[in-house]
Amino acid sequence: MQPFATRRTVMHRNMARGYAVLAGLVLAPSLAFADVGAARTIASGLANPRGLNFAPNGDLYVAESGSGGNGPCTFSPPAPQVNRCYGETGAVSRILPEGGFERVITGLPSLALSAGNAEGGPVDVSFVGTAPYVTMSWGGNPDIRATLGGLSGMFGSVLHGTPAGTFQVVTDVSQHEVEHNPAGGNIDSNPYGTVALPGRRVVADAGANALIEVLANGRTRTLAVLPFLPNVPPIPGPREPVPTSVTQGPDGA
Repeated sequence: MQPFATRRTVMHRNMARGYAVLAGLVLAPSLAFADVGAARTIASGLANPRGLNFAPNGDLYVAESGSGGNGPCTFSPPAPQVNRCYGETGAVSRILPEGGFERVITGLPSLALSAGNAEGGPVDVSFVGTAPYVTMSWGGNPDIRATLGGLSGMFGSVLHGTPAGTFQVVTDVSQHEVEHNPAGGNIDSNPYGTVALPGRRVVADAGANALIEVLANGRTRTLAVLPFLPNVPPIPGPREPVPTSVTQGPDGA
């Protein structure tokens, strides 16, 4: 359940955005309970759940990266000797106020290892209005997506869902890395977190080490390239920033 980025490194980073359970960590009035000191499971059985967010009406949604499928397969960037295989098992689910969940968008592309760990698919959900924007992770060179067929072109993109469960591609964030490679080095894109704002979306691309702004017309531009971090011996440096989430502060930053 660990996301990853592979630019200029062979180390598999442990980036914290996976959730084994949703256990009272985020509360809305409809999900509150009397003893706030005691955690309880409000949903289980999710398929590699990742980012979660509240819709304007207070409903809680979670992106499920899915469990991959029977293929085709491609190599895993952190471990090239291991395959991750394609299936359309990704989803976006609404957590029910009484507990449990219902899937509101299904059939999204997913990549997973044979052990079940997802390495591509829905990873975040954000809202402007009632319809979710869904971030699709990838990891690696975006050109490889074409070898998987099906809906694999949606990896590395931002989708816009509807309450009826349909979805459409807003923009291909990973293609921005192919065309511009803002941080330099090898081509690597892994969109991971998105904040949806009026007129634009800002995406944290963990593979590109950059924040990418998606305008209302779907065009992309580099908003920021994050600096490398000092090395920590004995690990060879420098370390990469690997951004996985983004939000807007009260001052608009």
